Amino acid sequence: MKIKIGFFSVLLCVTLFVFERQLALATLLSIALHEFGHLAAAKMSGIQISEFKTGIYGARITASYELFSYKDEIFLCIMGPLINYLLALVLLPVYNATENQFALSVIASSLFLGTLNLLPIKGFDGGRIFLSLLNIFCPY
Repeated sequence: MKIKIGFFSVLLCVTLFVFERQLALATLLSIALHEFGHLAAAKMSGIQISEFKTGIYGARITASYELFSYKDEIFLCIMGPLINYLLALVLLPVYNATENQFALSVIASSLFLGTLNLLPIKGFDGGRIFLSLLNIFCPY
């Protein structure tokens, strides 16, 4: 698997670390676990990943081949946001018990990232899920 990290991703991370270190770490943790959810779903589905690429608008995982079912596509797409929601759910009792601000930042960034990715917009996980559902229920 190739890993490509874009220049603007690095620049954005450096800027966030300089000005808002805690928020940057929380956001990077949420993003990393989101992408891990996609990678785990691909592994469970037997889909090989050829490339992991970061850019200014987020990360993109490319499969070695595109010949998998719409159900696999939905599973792959839903696992990233699901991991974000699970992370927030796990950290909520930690925050309630300790009022740890880092836990709150991770909860907020995970909920934001998971929800944003589920919007039915082309290129987002929600857009890919929506198109797969259309193809399942309204085939050509």
